Parts: sequence; C-alpha cells; structure tokens
Amino acid sequence: MQTPRELELPKKFKFWRDGQYEVIEDICQSDKGVYLLDAPAGIGKSLIGVAVYSKIAMAKAVLDRMVGREARYRCIYVTRTKQLQNQLLREFPMAKSVKGRSNYPCLAQPEALTAEDCFKPDTCSFFAACPYRIARAEAASAPLAVLNDAYFLAETNGEFLGRFSGANLVVLDEVDSIEGALMNYIQFTVSEMQLKRLQLEPPKDLSARAEWFPWASRTSFQINEYCSSLSSKLEFLDDKAWSDIEIGMQKQLTHLTNFSRKLAIFIGLVNENWIFSYAQEEKGWRVTFKPVLVAEYADAYLWRHGSRFLGMSATIFDPNILASDIGLTEWGYCQLDSPFPVENRPIYYQPAANLRRSSMDQELPKLAEAVSGILDKYPESRVLVHTVNYRIRDYLVGVLPQQQRLMTHSTEDRDEKLKTFSTSGEPLVMISPSFDRGVSLDQEACRCIIICKVPYLDMSDEQVRARMSMPDGQRWYNLRAAQTLVQMSGRAVRSKDDYCDTYILDRQFERLLARTRHILPKWWLEAIR
Repeated sequence: MQTPRELELPKKFKFWRDGQYEVIEDICQSDKGVYLLDAPAGIGKSLIGVAVYSKIAMAKAVLDRMVGREARYRCIYVTRTKQLQNQLLREFPMAKSVKGRSNYPCLAQPEALTAEDCFKPDTCSFFAACPYRIARAEAASAPLAVLNDAYFLAETNGEFLGRFSGANLVVLDEVDSIEGALMNYIQFTVSEMQLKRLQLEPPKDLSARAEWFPWASRTSFQINEYCSSLSSKLEFLDDKAWSDIEIGMQKQLTHLTNFSRKLAIFIGLVNENWIFSYAQEEKGWRVTFKPVLVAEYADAYLWRHGSRFLGMSATIFDPNILASDIGLTEWGYCQLDSPFPVENRPIYYQPAANLRRSSMDQELPKLAEAVSGILDKYPESRVLVHTVNYRIRDYLVGVLPQQQRLMTHSTEDRDEKLKTFSTSGEPLVMISPSFDRGVSLDQEACRCIIICKVPYLDMSDEQVRARMSMPDGQRWYNLRAAQTLVQMSGRAVRSKDDYCDTYILDRQFERLLARTRHILPKWWLEAIR
C-alpha cells in the first residue's frame, strides 16, 4: 500500500481513512472510461480524486521513461461552486484554479468593469498583467487544475476548447448534479427584463412557440450588427480615460455578446421535442426552451472532453438512473459505507407540518413553532435551517422569536454570509434555501441541522412534468428528492469525532421514505430515530 506521502500528496494527509486506498486501487485498475463512486459526505472524496490522479500519473511517468518518452498526465477537477474551488485549493495547494471572467477586475477600469468586459485583449495595455489571463494560463498549463462546472462547460465548448479539453482524467465532484449543469448550459431562457436591458424586441406573440425560431435568427443578425458598431466606436478610444458613457457601452457589448452565444446554442439545438414554457411573473414574462433529457447532448458537451472520468457523490444511490440521465452506456461503480459512528449523526423525524403546496399557508405556523422549539434546545450552538424555497425562508425569518440569532443570504452574498456563519463563534442560525450541497461545516461550525421540507422538484416546471411522464419518471422524481435530503443532512459531520443532530419536520418524509427505502444507503437509514 502506498502512503499519501509516496503519492506526493500534501503533508497534512498522513494516512488513509478506512476504505480509501482500496477504492483508489479499484478506480485506477478499472478498464471503464467512467467510474462512479458513491461515498458519504465527509469521507474524503477530494483526497480520493486527487490520489487517483497522482497514482495514475506516477505509473504513466514510469512507463514513459522506460520507452524514452516524456509526457504529461493532466487532470481537471470539476466542482459545483467557486467556494468548493477555494476549499480544494486550500487542501491541495499544488493545484491551479480559474473562475469565470466576471470574478477578475479589468485593470483598465477596475472599479467599473471585469475581465468579462474585455473585447480588445491584443491591444490592451494591461494584457500581460491581466489577472484573469494569468489565472487561466496557469490553470491551462498545470498538471492539476480546479474549475467549477459552469466554467468547465463554457470553456471546453467555447471558442478556445483546447485549453481544458482532452485531459487524461476529469474528476466530476457531485456527479449526480452534472445533469443540472448540462441543462443550465444548453437551455435557453429569455425574459422581458433581459430584452429591455439589451434593447431588443421580442416576437409579437410571446406564447407562440413557432415565432421564436425566426425571431432567434433575425435577432442574432441584429446583435452581430450592433456589436460591430459598438466595437468600432470603442476601438480607438483610450480605455483608461473612458467616461460613464463608454463604460456603459462596453457593458452593453458584453451582455449582447453573451446573449448571442446563447442564441447560437438555441438555433443549433432546439427541436420539436424540447419543452417550451411561457409564464407571466411578478417582474414580467419569461420564456424557456429546454430538453426533457440532456443525455443525447452529454457526449458532445461533456464526455468527449476527457479521456477518462471519475464521478463522485454521496448520493448516486441508483447508478442506472444516473447513467441514463447523463448518457452513459458503460461505467464502473462502487458504494462506500460511512466510517462515522452512527451515534454522532442521529436523524430525528419529528412530523410537525404537512408542507404540501395546497396546505402550505395553514401549516407554516406549525413549522415555525417546531423550528423555534428546536432552536431553544441549542442556545449556544450554530444551527443550519434548510428551507428548500424562499417562501418558507422568508416566513421563518419574519416570525421566529430568536431574531437576534437569525441570518440568511442572497445569491450575491452567499459565500460571504456562509463564512460569517461558520467562523463567527456566535450561536447563529443560518436560514437558507440553497445550502444543500457544497457546504462543509466542521466541528463547532454547526451542531444542529433542521430540514423543514422534503425537497421535491417543482411540479410547475414543465420539463419536470415531462420527465415524470416517462416510464421511470416517478422513480426519478423520488430519487431526486431523496438525494437532496441526504445531502442536506450531511453538511456538518465531517470526521469520526465530529457530531451533529439532524431534524426532519415535514410529514411528507414518511411517503418519500416508503418509496425510496430500497435505494437509500444503510448508513443513512440506520441513523433515523
């Protein structure tokens, strides 16, 4: 058995946890192009992924030297979020990382623009010092690069696909969410507010599916003409001396260019089998085109961009459904048990409310009373409350009596608020609709988790309804809810000496448990009280 040090992993990894090295060996020896690893949260999947890369790379290097060849074994590690990228870099400092262009300031106008707004890189006086270009170049040339899934899909399928396409090994963290990432990349969504901001006219009949196809072709041509005009006006101006007018023109150019890329996907992919939905919302109308399944697009947009893949998650459960959804025909699979004592991770089912859409208004006061009672049991601890949606989040924030402890977040300040919650030392209560994945709350960062509602997918989504109408639709629907539920419960116990109590308050859990008990892992079921 090779030790972590022998695989040139960071010094902090002195030994393997139970079962880690055995699964690393199994993955390395597999002859499958895709290997799926189902392992509980906190078991050290990131270490397994990087160790697999290191072990294969070292073996390849030995073989190359034997035949007098020098080759580089390259790994792309794909996470769901930017926060997880940062976490991986802290654990594996030898890796390099790059995020989307909007995360880096434009040095010509650092207060107003980002690298996403750059349109003349070849003549920019700050080209050599551009932080985005430096980060991208370092990641593109690194043996181990860490990207988030949105950036990976955009870069590998964009204009310069060679930078991150073709890696020897691609590690997909949270592989059961890659279907959603693919869907987000290829679907087409347009809103009234968006077109007003872009100064574009929609079709006359918004609800007529057929009108959107000629509209897309016309609009694509108009955008190209408009972008050419804007570029020519800005080309010879000194970008360091831009006024608010030029800055506004440049931002408009960025928005139009990004929208043009989405239009190109729409024109190239959308067919009569895609789901079309038109809705009137509070801020205006919204139109969406999306496929029922992304499986037929997965090879072109994902699998062709790597020689070998390792997909990991705590909640695969049924690899056959996952493989069907993401276009796999062959794969290796292994499911690991939890190494953490069951008494450290109890799950208490306390049916306080029946949170169905039809009875939500009547049940929310019962839910709030139950949440408040649990919070009183943990006056000195930090508590994470999963609400699933904003309606429940807003209600609880408004009525819970423990106001001085409560905090929540928006999409924009999510990472900042998470850091405050996990490191403040105060007995805070984080009420969140979206901390089900990608959140690690070790030790005192969280001692109690409350799951308000069973996280069923939104039945008002026409794509969800179409997916449910397929032969395995109900099984898929229940599986998705079970996956998210288990993910929610796994945010806080991250080692053998860690502990956290979890509470499930929705009566709908009984129904879900009856339908999914046969696929839920034993290590999770044995924790239910």
